[in-house]
Amino acid sequence: MTIEFKEEQIFKREQRQRETYIGYFAPDGKLIDYNILLCGEGHGDWANPVSWAFLSWISYIIKDTSIEELKKWKIDNNIIINNQYLGIDELVKRGYGIDYDFNYETIEQFLETLNDRITHIEDLYNAAKKYSTDEFVYNYDYFVDDYKKFEYKLLLFFRNAYKNGKFFESIQRKITIENPKVVQNRLKQLYSEYHYMEIEQVYREYLIRELLSYFKDICVQYLGYDSIERFKPDGSKIKNPYEDYEFNFLANPRVITSSYLNINERYYNYLLMNWEVHRLPRYNYNEKTGIYEKESTFLNYYQSENEQKLEQEIESIKRLVPIKERYKYFR
Repeated sequence: MTIEFKEEQIFKREQRQRETYIGYFAPDGKLIDYNILLCGEGHGDWANPVSWAFLSWISYIIKDTSIEELKKWKIDNNIIINNQYLGIDELVKRGYGIDYDFNYETIEQFLETLNDRITHIEDLYNAAKKYSTDEFVYNYDYFVDDYKKFEYKLLLFFRNAYKNGKFFESIQRKITIENPKVVQNRLKQLYSEYHYMEIEQVYREYLIRELLSYFKDICVQYLGYDSIERFKPDGSKIKNPYEDYEFNFLANPRVITSSYLNINERYYNYLLMNWEVHRLPRYNYNEKTGIYEKESTFLNYYQSENEQKLEQEIESIKRLVPIKERYKYFR
């Protein structure tokens, strides 16, 4: 499948918002606007529950915070015991908590809440599918929009990752975060006037930013969503590369990050128009082991005969045809 070229749609969004576009291509090639990074449930353009779902269900290690140190916080001992992670001496938290040190007393309660959320989305989908008709399809589009589908795939990933009770082993990576003392010391170094009460809010913002730094890799490598991003062009004006001959498009290229093997087929049109496509290795879930297994390193160097042919074709067109005329060769 070759994804339709949607530069004009993306550029109009940039012109309207005066900021570079950030987004994802869903596995089916549909474009998802992700400039609105953190929003809760809502209506219209402001509905984006995906980031909060990621924050709610991700497990992470707070570095240099031992279980023994945690006991000094006067937290109920049962919570400490139930939240311990075998094989890791440092504190492991399940889910980002805005108001509480721990959201869940037990892992069973944590997983039950996760499964309830998955069931809720499945019920919405089934109801929308049942009651939608050719004359009334709004019901389906409203309840099962692109963000909801995105969230659903993310929740299924978490359910798989927690199945064997070993989250970090299942995804084959550790999510690590600095402890509040480290952030506090850095804050003191940056600002001569420092108030201790500020650290709570600063640390929450730091925590959100650090956790979301893992978001793209998980979406790309585990879910099959491809990310779109670009460094901001020089100057405040965002120029259209197809109308301004002086614009150096290669100086500020758009970048797609994908884990698909058929890069040249999937992004044929984008490669023709000087987009960069980077590939990360894919992790595939093994039902028997309960582990997301990293693909063979052989696949990093392997190209099918069709991919080799398309790569040569793309390079020939780019070498011989001006960028303004390349749309004629779109697939």
